[in-house]
Amino acid sequence: MSVTIARRVQLAGSLCVGEEQAKILEKQFQASVDFVIKIPALSEDGRVARRELINKLIELDDYLDSLFRSPWATTELVSRCQQNLSKCRDGLERIKARQHV
Repeated sequence: MSVTIARRVQLAGSLCVGEEQAKILEKQFQASVDFVIKIPALSEDGRVARRELINKLIELDDYLDSLFRSPWATTELVSRCQQNLSKCRDGLERIKARQHV
C-alpha cells in the first residue's frame, strides 16, 4: 500500500505534536505543494519553484524515512497498531454478542 507524503507528514506530526496539530500540519503541507504546482510550468519562476519543491520533497522523504526508523517512533507506531487492533477486536466481540442475544 502506498502512503502519500502528505499522510506521512501527518503521521510524523501526530508522533511529535499530537493529532490535532498534525492535521493542521498536513493541510499546510498540502496547501504549500498545491501553491507551487499552480505556478505555470512554462515560466522560469515555475520551473525554479518546481525544481526546488522536488528537492525539498526528496529531503523531506529522507527525513521521514529516518524518523520512522528511529526506535522511539517504531515503538510508538507498534503500540498504536496494537491499540487499534485491540479496539477492533473489542468491537467485533460486541457485535458478535449482540447477534447472539
